[in-house]
Amino acid sequence: MRSPMMATALALWSFCVGAPPVLAQELRPNRVTINYGEPSDARHRPLLKALQERQALETMQRILSPIKLPRALDLRTRSCDGEVNAWYEDDAITICYEYIEWISEVAHKAKRALPVSDEGALIGPFVELVVHEAAHAIFDYLKTPIMGREEDAADQMAALWILTFGKSRAADLLAGVVNLYVDDAGYRNLRQLKRSRLHFVRGTAQADEHSTALQRMYNVLCLAYGSDPVGFAEVKDKGFLPADRAEGCEDEYAQIVNAYRTLIQPHVDPEIAQQTYGSAWPPARR
Repeated sequence: MRSPMMATALALWSFCVGAPPVLAQELRPNRVTINYGEPSDARHRPLLKALQERQALETMQRILSPIKLPRALDLRTRSCDGEVNAWYEDDAITICYEYIEWISEVAHKAKRALPVSDEGALIGPFVELVVHEAAHAIFDYLKTPIMGREEDAADQMAALWILTFGKSRAADLLAGVVNLYVDDAGYRNLRQLKRSRLHFVRGTAQADEHSTALQRMYNVLCLAYGSDPVGFAEVKDKGFLPADRAEGCEDEYAQIVNAYRTLIQPHVDPEIAQQTYGSAWPPARR
């Protein structure tokens, strides 16, 4: 039988501490909602129509559906007053039409950094963008500990996700991602990266929370090669990925997969993941 003093102490403890935050809200899959925002810029109306016809947000909603979240996460598109941007904030992922416009412009250039289909040039960067921002949301929702910069971790999550789509499909999508990074860095093709080039860049540009465009590109290529050195052999053989970096890519991939399986996979619904991807998620190391 509890003493009055013990009962009072327990009541006071419950009042002060409250219920554990993890138990306050049930983790459930299928919590991503979508919202095609009406563009404030008339130039973006064709983009809205194209996205809706392709069911772009519905596809991303399905891709993100296996993750069990404590509350709804809204995925939305909108005009951003000319700013090429995307972000996660206040339980919502916002993708600017300006960013999608930039992806489209780069995808439709006559020359591309890597051989890539028209679809891969468009869809690859879009999937990478949405999953990158979704990673920020997942880290926040699940209070995931991160060693290193969160932007790099979000890049890794996006690349890992794309690699679940199967070798040929993933290669095409990742080529689209690489194509965008090369353009962002101011190059026309990967051959130019081997040439000496004079740069006039402010030192403070290196202070950005994101890695540089070329660093992000090489990280993507490294994870692809590390996931399947035989299937992605041309990444190294054609010199797209320097040999000294390629040596450690299998270990880099294994490290990221281990972090994912430890921190994220416990919050993934296995049945929905199997239905969505049709295979283990992420793919096992070859």
